[in-house]
Amino acid sequence: MVIRQPFMRVATHHVVKSISQRALLRHWREIAHGDSLPAFAHFAPPSRAHDPRNLMFWGVEGDAGTRTFRTLHQGTYLIESFGSNPPPQQLLQAVVPPSLQQMTLAGLNACADQRSPLYMIISTTDDLGNTIDCERLLLPFSAATGEVRQIVASLELISVDGRFRRDTVLARFAAEGKVTFAARIASDPTTAISVP
Repeated sequence: MVIRQPFMRVATHHVVKSISQRALLRHWREIAHGDSLPAFAHFAPPSRAHDPRNLMFWGVEGDAGTRTFRTLHQGTYLIESFGSNPPPQQLLQAVVPPSLQQMTLAGLNACADQRSPLYMIISTTDDLGNTIDCERLLLPFSAATGEVRQIVASLELISVDGRFRRDTVLARFAAEGKVTFAARIASDPTTAISVP
C-alpha cells in the first residue's frame, strides 16, 4: 500500500465527522495556547466529550528520518480490535500488522513533522461489500523543548450499511484497507478550505 505525500491538503475542522473527535480537537486547541503545541500533561478532555476506549497514545522518539513510535496506552476498543494488550513501550512494528504499518507511520510522521492535527479515513468492506470506515484523528503534543513527543490517536469504526465485529475487523483493514481521505486540520479555520 503506497501513500505519497499524505496530508498535503489543508482542511477545516468541519471535515471531522465524529462529534467526539471534534470535541477532542476542540480540547486540544483550548490547551494549545495559540501557536505552541500543548503539553501531554494537560490532556484531560471532559469525560462526556469523548470515548477513551477509542484512544491510543504514542510516545515519539528521535527526529525526522530516525523517528520511532512506542505505545503508551491503548483503549479497550483498540485492545479488542488488535487482539492484544501490549505492555507500554512497544515499538509500532510489534503492534501494527505489517500491511498497515506504512499507512500508520505516514500519518504519525506527518503529524510530528507538521506539528498539526491530522485527520484521515481508512476504508475497507465487509463480506457483503458494504463500506467500513476507520476515522483517525491524530493530535500532537510537545515536550518542554517544543518537539513533538506524544501523539494521541483517536480511531472510530463506522459502517452505515454494514456490520463488523471488533475482534475480526482488523483483518479486513489489513487485507484491503485504503486511505480515502487525508488532510491536515488548519489551526486557523480562516486559512483553510473546507473540502468534502
